[in-house]
Amino acid sequence: NANSNVNLMVYRGKGELELSFGKNHTAGESLYVPSAGYNVTITEINDTHVTVCYELKEGDTFSSSKGDWNRTILEVSKSSIILASDFEEGDVIQFYKYHWNSTVVNITEDTVTVRHNPISDFEFQDIMGRMWKIHFAEDEITVDRNHPLAGEMLIFELTVEKILT
Repeated sequence: NANSNVNLMVYRGKGELELSFGKNHTAGESLYVPSAGYNVTITEINDTHVTVCYELKEGDTFSSSKGDWNRTILEVSKSSIILASDFEEGDVIQFYKYHWNSTVVNITEDTVTVRHNPISDFEFQDIMGRMWKIHFAEDEITVDRNHPLAGEMLIFELTVEKILT
């Protein structure tokens, strides 16, 4: 069971790291990533970037950052981590931050095919205040992030206050 000591993740500076882990960290320190369920070690830290190394080994299991399933590490090398998700064909899975669920319809060595389960059209506002309109059809999903007035005829009433010559 080899530990991963070369697979790296980079933060864009101490500020970005501090948003996730708080202040006053140093190189060599191990940090727990609660959303993922594993630790990382800070290998380099300065004002412009922070490099961390995943502390992963074969057989470790942690929560997927993309949905409501677990992932198990099958192999760790200096350049890659091979993972297996714990879902099977027929399982209904929920992708993180999406308002619908999907059914796993096929799993191959290289891909997982899902079918998004139909739901009624809906709107929601994201954390930036932008409105999203979601429409599900049998063979597609339409995401409309246009302003509510997009496509409407806009009529403006103007008053001329001054003409420059």
